[in-house]
Amino acid sequence: MPSHLKPCFLHLSLFPEDFDIEKKHLVNRWVAEGFVTNGTTTRTLEEVAENYFYELISRSMIQPSKLDNLGNVKTCTIHDIVHDIAVSISRQGNYVFILGEQTSTIATRVSIRHLSSFASRELKLA
Repeated sequence: MPSHLKPCFLHLSLFPEDFDIEKKHLVNRWVAEGFVTNGTTTRTLEEVAENYFYELISRSMIQPSKLDNLGNVKTCTIHDIVHDIAVSISRQGNYVFILGEQTSTIATRVSIRHLSSFASRELKLA
């Protein structure tokens, strides 16, 4: 996978399995996180991020789930196996800690970039 797509792919691990992710929301998050760079002045960061989105679709990393009347993707999902891969890589790199799938105790010395909760559990800081 090209290096410019890797952070965008790992960001998908923040969403639960079989969750409909809005393209506009996802593209805006990628821009806000700084995952998107623009080497030209002719395209906006949102246009570049949308291009990344369609690259991930063409690589079968995400699947379109809802289309508008013109055939543009409105929402997408990530296949369960691909989601598991993204979560595994994200955990190894301390990119994400997902509550509800692991122990609910987090060591205070661990550096985690994102915290995601798919289930309601009590969070205890050690």
